Formats: sequence, structure tokens, C-alpha cells
Amino acid sequence: MELGLITALLVIAIYILVVALLWKTGMLDRFHIAAAGPLLMIKTRRGVAALDRLARHRRFFRWFGNLSLGLVLFFMGLLTIVLIWEVPYALRIPASAAPGPEMILGLPGINPLIPLGYGIVALIIAIFIHEFAHGILTRVAGVAVKSMGVLLFVVPIGAFVEPEEKELLALKRRDRARMYSTGPASNIIMAFACAAIFSWGFMGSVEPVEDGVVVTSVVNDYPAGESGLQPWALITEIALPNGTGLDPKVRNKDDFTSLMDRTSAGDNVTISYLYKGNRRTTTAVLADKYEYYQKYDNASNSPDYRGKGFLGVGTMSADVLSRTLARPMNYDSFQDFVWGVAYYISLPFFRLVPLESPVTELYTIQGPLAALPAPAFWMLANTFYWLFWLNLMVGATNSLPIPKLDGGMVFKDGLESLLRRLRPAWTADTVARRATTIYRLTGLLIIFLIAWQFIGPRVGALI
Repeated sequence: MELGLITALLVIAIYILVVALLWKTGMLDRFHIAAAGPLLMIKTRRGVAALDRLARHRRFFRWFGNLSLGLVLFFMGLLTIVLIWEVPYALRIPASAAPGPEMILGLPGINPLIPLGYGIVALIIAIFIHEFAHGILTRVAGVAVKSMGVLLFVVPIGAFVEPEEKELLALKRRDRARMYSTGPASNIIMAFACAAIFSWGFMGSVEPVEDGVVVTSVVNDYPAGESGLQPWALITEIALPNGTGLDPKVRNKDDFTSLMDRTSAGDNVTISYLYKGNRRTTTAVLADKYEYYQKYDNASNSPDYRGKGFLGVGTMSADVLSRTLARPMNYDSFQDFVWGVAYYISLPFFRLVPLESPVTELYTIQGPLAALPAPAFWMLANTFYWLFWLNLMVGATNSLPIPKLDGGMVFKDGLESLLRRLRPAWTADTVARRATTIYRLTGLLIIFLIAWQFIGPRVGALI
């Protein structure tokens, strides 16, 4: 077991012990702190006056509440369709590549995709925005706020607004739906704003340090790995054996492909590349491309590959990553747009964010942001990406029709309203019971569809 994990478990154990002792001695009540299991809720009335001042702009926030309701319903439908659409695809994922249960939790330090520092900052801001938006619409609707506060589990992990429950239940459904919707909608809007800053502000300010192709992967036990090439090396030249007369310059992916097509298995090539800002040269004796594809990819073992030189790298043009991130909406077709958005959101799964060395050494900073020191530039860029990512996750997750989540509450109220119109003869109790049954069954279905992302690949391995 790693030292970091042992330390984390020890800190959590000490924290839980201290919370239990403070609760038993009555110290928590004395300082207006409530315990919900290991979670601490530090309650205060401070901030309620600020909610009241903002709530005076009732016309704007009612408009914002209506916009939020539409946005939550859109994401509720979209995510439900995506979860259903992914059911057969989950069966095709190899069990070895299936995500573990820790991936379902968007908590820094537990989910391996989320870096601890950036993750904690982004999550605290996301939850604060979520709860503060709820608080404003609570006051716009005329419901009293008993307290506000911070939620702790070793470190601050969120915020909360505690409304008067009876007044909340007495609200009209439309007002209640607005209040529930503003939390996730505020996160989604914040996510879009941070994505714009990250893409057009930061990634729009970088250019590759030099033309070439970036090594994205290296095949084990093949020439590239044996020659010392590593992922994120920038290949600028490939000198072929004497007599070919070809320009060794590699400006983009097409140049790389053209040069490699002119090689043969057994050729000794000289490769010039940049890695972590240093210019290097190495040699490699090329393998047989046909033999590689015959061994690892029988569907692509074209006879045309026989005798061709094979280096053993995956590559992309030097400007592909920066161009893709700087212009995430610039696609020629709807299908390309969908895949582009999916790639943008999936950067953590490819271990591309946070953007760090050696990736950052591939780029030079241009424009007004060049006035920032490079470490500060990349730190801010990463911060805005994680603000985008975690706000989107918090907002999208809370839009799902799952019991106790905001989307679930909107869904339940909407069901009751729909059933009243479709079945006017039913009593209020009958409508409430039927709506609650559908609401719970729908929530169980959504939870199963989420769990299927982890179960499906393992089921597929048994079929």
C-alpha cells in the first residue's frame, strides 16, 4: 500500500475520531455545528442578508429560473438518452479496461482522474455556486432561509442553504421547480464560461514550438521504444538511408506518413526530436510493418504492408491538440461536433489534463497572456479546465431524475402536474402516490444505467 494512501486513511480515521468525541461531549452544539455521520455542517446566518439583497431583483431571477428549468430538462433528457444508448456499447469494452467503482465519485483524491489540488478548489467553487443559486431563488420565492454554511469532511467539500421546509412544500410547483433548477443550471452555465476562457483565452494563446509530429504512444519492444523515444516527443526530422534524396524535414502528419511509406524493414533511420525542451537525436532499425499488424491487428494485415518500415509510434501533427482545444466548436458536421465535444470532456480519461510537462514544453505562449510566467499561465489554464469539468459534472449529475437530486425533485413535481391534467378524477393522494412510484422506479433505472457502465464490460467478458 502506497504511503500517500496510508497517510490519507490515517488522517480520515483521526478526523472521524475527533468528530465523534466532539459530538459526544456536546461541543458541536455549542458552536452551532451539526454532524451528519462523518460530515460536519457549520451553520451560520451570515450571508442571508446578501441573499435578500440579490433577491430584490425578482424579475431577472424569475427569468433566470425559467431558463434554468429549461436547461435542466434538456440535460435530463439528453443524459438519459446517452445512458440508454451506451448500454450495448458497455458490453464491448474489455473487462481489463472497465472503470472501477471509484470512478463514479467525483471526489478529488478518490477518483484517480481528478487531481487533488485543482479538484478541491474547483469542487468547492462548484458547490458554492450551486447552493448560492438555490438560496437566491429560495428568497425570490418568499421562503425563509434558516441558515447557510460550509460542509466539511477533513477539508471543506461544499456549502449548503437550509430553507424552512414547510414554506418550501407550500410553494407552487413552478416556483419550486425554478428553485431546484437554478443550482445545476448555474453550474452548467459556469462550466460553459470556464470552457470559453480555457479554450479561447488560454489555448488560443499557444502555438507549437516547432513544426513536426508529436509522439502520442510508443509500442513496447519495437524500434521507437528501443531508440529512447517517449510519448510527447516532437519529431522534427527523419533522415532515411543515403541515396533516397528525400527531404528529412517532418512538418506534419502527412510528411511523417510519406517518409515512412518510403522506408523498408531493416532500414537504419536517424530521428531528430525535441523532448522537454531539449533537442535530441537517435537512430532506429525499422521493423516490418506487415508482421506487426499480422501479430496485433489481424483485421488490418494488408499485404501492401509487407516489407515496409515500421517505427512503432502513434503520432499527431504538432498543432492538433492546441487547435482542437482552442476551437472546440469548429467542426464540419454534426457527427464531428458530437465526437469533438466528447473528446473535450474526456481529456482526463486520456491523462491530458492537467496540462503539465512534457506536454507544455511543446508550446510557446503568444499574445497578451505571454506576459504571464509560463508556470502561472499553465496553472491558470488547468484551473479553468477543472472549473469547467467539475461544474459540468455537478450540474449534469444533479439534472438526472434521481430521488433527492434536484433533477429528481423537478421530475417528481412535473409528474404530479402531468397526472393531474391526464387524470382529473384522481384525488390528490392518488396523484401523489402514482407520481412517487414512477419517480422512484425512474430513479432506480437511471442508477442501474450508471452502474451498467461498470458492470457491462464484466458481463460482456462472460458472454
